[in-house]
Amino acid sequence: MIKPCPFCENMDKKSLRIHLYVPEWEARSQYCVICQACLASGPVAISEEEAIKKWNNTLYQRLAMSEI
Repeated sequence: MIKPCPFCENMDKKSLRIHLYVPEWEARSQYCVICQACLASGPVAISEEEAIKKWNNTLYQRLAMSEI
């Protein structure tokens, strides 16, 4: 489950996308979560699941949740 965007606080999970890309200098695909509302992107990972896990566990997510 993807948490809301910690930057714009967008609650619409449909606007959070898993982005796949292959950098020219890498031999494998990489993934990150991108908020379509504010274009914030999360940490890069080697799988979709890992990208979601990293997005949900960013410092910004923890700070946003501590303000609630």
